[in-house]
Amino acid sequence: MSLTKKQMQQWGLGAIGGAIGLFVIIQFVVVPMVGSVKDNRENTLALREQLDKAREVIGTGAELQQNLNQTRADIQALATNIPLPVLGNYLLGRDQQIRSCCAGLNMQIASVTECDVLDVAGWNSLFKIYRVRVVGQAGINDLARCFYAIQKRNPLVSVAVLNIVPQNGIPAIHNVSFVVAWLIWAKPDKRPAFLLEPDQKASALTPGPKK
Repeated sequence: MSLTKKQMQQWGLGAIGGAIGLFVIIQFVVVPMVGSVKDNRENTLALREQLDKAREVIGTGAELQQNLNQTRADIQALATNIPLPVLGNYLLGRDQQIRSCCAGLNMQIASVTECDVLDVAGWNSLFKIYRVRVVGQAGINDLARCFYAIQKRNPLVSVAVLNIVPQNGIPAIHNVSFVVAWLIWAKPDKRPAFLLEPDQKASALTPGPKK
């Protein structure tokens, strides 16, 4: 069927209008949608990277906290071997410990006297060395057992300046003297705060004097 000139013009105008409408739709609807999807994708990737970094930081923080807790537990375990003064005095507790390590042995302790307090030069200003001199009588085997008991009681202790002198007419028992040294805090009230917490809790739980 042949079209008239007027119909052809109408079809042409319709085609042009359709093309313009399609262009407008593409330009103002499709293009923003595509851009929005692209932006959303970029935002999603950025958020994913941030989440990955956050998980990494959280994981590192948890690991650091775990290591810190373990280190504190190790220090607390070692701190049980660092004696504290009683009313500013170390000698009474150390005397009792030495004598208890000799209990049941053929060993007599004549005296336990304070020797000195040494700085831990070139190592750590947090600590000092407290030393006592022990004088008594013992056989070699019982003396060795005493040293073993002292070491077992406190792995941070040391025994030095050992002197053994035989007694006339008593070959199995000798006059002995030696120095026992303990690691102590240079300032017990300034030791790490987490070591003070049990003392603080204990003080809070201890009832005061009754009125």
